[in-house]
Amino acid sequence: MTVTKKSAATSQLETAILVWFNGGDPISIHALATAASDCLHAMGKMAGKPSHIQTWLRSQSKGFQKRTAYIQNFIKHGFKDLHGSFSYSPKHGEVLMMDAVDRYTRLYGGKTPVMRVYFLRFALENPNVINLAKDRPSLLEGGTVDNLAKLNRREFLEVFVPAINRALPKKR
Repeated sequence: MTVTKKSAATSQLETAILVWFNGGDPISIHALATAASDCLHAMGKMAGKPSHIQTWLRSQSKGFQKRTAYIQNFIKHGFKDLHGSFSYSPKHGEVLMMDAVDRYTRLYGGKTPVMRVYFLRFALENPNVINLAKDRPSLLEGGTVDNLAKLNRREFLEVFVPAINRALPKKR
């Protein structure tokens, strides 16, 4: 098996998204999203397209930056504060995944079907972050946002990945 930074980042990000859609563990989602985000940030920085979230993070206080790094180090390193704990919002992992999807799109000119479905679902759940009236994916044509929002995450994934696969041009 040959692994590239792109293939590693893609599989980590898509796995995080699939775990999220299936109601999985937020800490596992965070770990996968951070790993993908780090790879995509490095590739993006080399291409002159750094991460929006990494740029924003560097503009925050040193204390905030330390707390953010602490979360990843706590879950990644076994001997880090063996008896410690921290408060965590699953929204943090969701935002990391959105940033990684954005970076992937800017680097490679598009999203994978799983990333497209995540973008759409995230937008439905967070209308204050992504305005579907402005950023409306063509998949919404013929359907209403209200009907889509009634599906739970797993149902949404099951409906839209096949729909996106059918809508994408076939590779030769």
